[in-house]
Amino acid sequence: MRLSARIVVTLGLTMTLMSLGEGTAIATQKGATTPLGIVPVTRLNGGVCSVAGTGQPSYGPTPPSVAPHPLGIEVVWTPGLNDKSCQAALVRGSSRVASALAFDVDVAPFKPQAAAVVCPDDDNASARLYFTYGRRRPAERIDAELDGCGWISSEGSGARGATSQFRTDLLPLAPAAWARYLS
Repeated sequence: MRLSARIVVTLGLTMTLMSLGEGTAIATQKGATTPLGIVPVTRLNGGVCSVAGTGQPSYGPTPPSVAPHPLGIEVVWTPGLNDKSCQAALVRGSSRVASALAFDVDVAPFKPQAAAVVCPDDDNASARLYFTYGRRRPAERIDAELDGCGWISSEGSGARGATSQFRTDLLPLAPAAWARYLS
């Protein structure tokens, strides 16, 4: 297995990008421990990037929501179908950034008919947002599509439409390869 690392400083965030072989990557803030299991395995097959755990969401009748006052956020950035690097990345954010994003999710417009909509130009690039609340409470996951319709969803809930404020607040956490989706 090939292992390499490099330090990247972007917008004041220090991250260590680590490649663990073909199709896997993680990024952590300096001094932080990467939680195993939330960064998906990726594979480039015939020029198409596939990400484990990515499939058709099952939408429910209620809008996705996030509890207030998260202590932090961990964002797993998953590559699009045509991404030749085919690597996912993990970036952590502060409680201030997490609270802003939690608010953005809760005020985004509910899209009850999202399951019936076909989204053009969707390459499956996404951000999986894990809002953290400490050891006694599990993280809450929200999925944000970065292309196509730009839905914000969670398993079993409906979808919301990503607002410009949500994209603005998410942008400082985006590695360079994903920033183009948010600007």
